[in-house]
Amino acid sequence: MYDLHFDPGERVLYIRMHGFWSAELLARFGAEVFAAGARIREQHDGFAILTDARACPVQSGEVAAGLHDLSLRSAAMNPAPIATVVSSALVALQGRRVLTPSNYRVFVDYGEALAWIDAAWVRRDAA
Repeated sequence: MYDLHFDPGERVLYIRMHGFWSAELLARFGAEVFAAGARIREQHDGFAILTDARACPVQSGEVAAGLHDLSLRSAAMNPAPIATVVSSALVALQGRRVLTPSNYRVFVDYGEALAWIDAAWVRRDAA
């Protein structure tokens, strides 16, 4: 339902998510993302995150609330840009409602998300 890949040259954590999530899956995801972030911070001052969630539908209220909590925790630990790409305007509405920290943005176009990360974060020059 998800996979993570960190590119140390770009200092970007790439996350790919898919499917309709349960609270249990969200808890596992959160634990894995925070553990990965801790490992990355041992070697790098910071890192941006680009999440491809185009294969995720609108999530349940319980999962949306959990995503909101995760976004607040991650923003407190990582002030770098965090972009999430979704498949439709409807999913983007939910994303913008729950991913509220100032360093988060929700996009429906992958290229626009990548351009925002590039503009907000010096990826290749900061390794």
